[in-house]
Amino acid sequence: MALKVHLEIKTDESFSPRNEYVDSFDEAQLNILKEKFDAEGRVHSWLVSEELPYDEGYRAAMDGEASEKNPYAEHFWKHNEWWLGWDAYHESND
Repeated sequence: MALKVHLEIKTDESFSPRNEYVDSFDEAQLNILKEKFDAEGRVHSWLVSEELPYDEGYRAAMDGEASEKNPYAEHFWKHNEWWLGWDAYHESND
């Protein structure tokens, strides 16, 4: 399951939200993300959460992946949730 890292980047007087998706998260990954956004500003805060299977499927469809790329076993509830997200993207963008 992918992890979503929500970052708030402080730029001058404002904050700019960014979302990144990673397979795992630790201090090294945080430092990589800090370096990635260093040109925009400083990482003010961050939050890590699991991405829901529906959102994973939706994002997979946005990236052009086929429904056969569903990472969950067919008998597992997450398989159907992933597929619903994948299908929702195609229904709203066809």
